[in-house]
Amino acid sequence: SESESESESESESESESEPEPEPEPAAKHTAGAFVAVADDRWRAWTLQLTAARGPQPLAMLEKLFAESYMPLANALASGLEDTHARHAHDEFAATFSKGYSDAFATFASTTKRPKMVFDAHDVAARVARLHGARTTRVLVVDGMRWDVARVVEERLMAMLGARASMTDELLLWSALPTTTLRQLETIARAVEALRAPAQLEEDPDPPRGRTAEYVRRMRVGPREIHKLDVVEARVRTLRGRIVEQLPAVAEIAAEAIARHAETLAPRTLLFVTGDHGFTIDRAGMTRQGGASPEEVLVGAFALLVGDVH
Repeated sequence: SESESESESESESESESEPEPEPEPAAKHTAGAFVAVADDRWRAWTLQLTAARGPQPLAMLEKLFAESYMPLANALASGLEDTHARHAHDEFAATFSKGYSDAFATFASTTKRPKMVFDAHDVAARVARLHGARTTRVLVVDGMRWDVARVVEERLMAMLGARASMTDELLLWSALPTTTLRQLETIARAVEALRAPAQLEEDPDPPRGRTAEYVRRMRVGPREIHKLDVVEARVRTLRGRIVEQLPAVAEIAAEAIARHAETLAPRTLLFVTGDHGFTIDRAGMTRQGGASPEEVLVGAFALLVGDVH
């Protein structure tokens, strides 16, 4: 009938005018992983990396990594096919790897270096003083590279709500080689581990199953840390379109950290950091231990938990 036809027409019009659903908030932290094939933001990332010629100030280098390199790397790992994008990514990675490897050799004899994973306790103590924390706890999340850390942070704060407040968001640098045992060695021995590195074996396999989803306490030299292995354990089992699976891994890590945070005394400063990252190749395999930006630059954040509002 005519009325039914008009109704159908109105329904189609309403359907056509409905806005596209907003992307999941966490998607912005792995920009390019989900949307690069659907739009052309990768072109801007490519241009920004191409324009970054020569040595860069530390702040600018970290900004390029977070805002251009990492999302482009995720887009390429997710199937983006473009020669210019691949070239910009590879050139930035090669320049970074060589520059960091050369500079790292001087860190044992100079104070001019970026904030590193083994500085976590000092950084946490400074943040704790600024925010009037009564105690401090350092939690190392094995394998939590920068983009994963940003998603963990977002999910964790959503879970804790008013029971915690975010105080700082940071980026730390891993020692070379970017392996778990090497980072633990530097946490234990600080700069001395750079002057006289120990002979380390290959990283042991992380705990499996539910065991990996619980925070455990351990001593490394004179330091006490808490450690979570679930990211490293899950990433080692991923295959195929890995970037698209990372938010689910981050969700599990956030749940584990939230459980841990619930056990802390009021006004505890919880400093959470990755120890090293990993790369993803086009075949869907991960790699760690090198000097690429993804392996070296890790996310860290601090939150004040318990009776903070």
